[in-house]
Amino acid sequence: MFNIGDSRVYGLDDDGATQLTIDHRSMADPRAITRFLGGAHSQSIPDTTEPALTDWKGFLICTDGFYGHLTKVDLQLVRKVDPAVAIETLMDLALERGSSDNLTAVYVISS
Repeated sequence: MFNIGDSRVYGLDDDGATQLTIDHRSMADPRAITRFLGGAHSQSIPDTTEPALTDWKGFLICTDGFYGHLTKVDLQLVRKVDPAVAIETLMDLALERGSSDNLTAVYVISS
């Protein structure tokens, strides 16, 4: 898996949601990101990792407009109901809680 910028990947299992990637946010200014697509080559290099697929039921890939207003408990909804319904419900919840950034989320089921 890889990530860049302010996106995150969460692994979901029977115990809940675990953040697997780290945001590329500036330590000096938390609103700024240090790596992103479309920048200079040195700014567009993603982090990569290979998680053990057997440990996870699925992966949630999402932007900060999505995860920034949700808790790890909220994210578990993806495993409890139909993922498409859960994503739509969680997007509505993030908006209700004040999200004003882009809301993007994809759930990938691990086999």
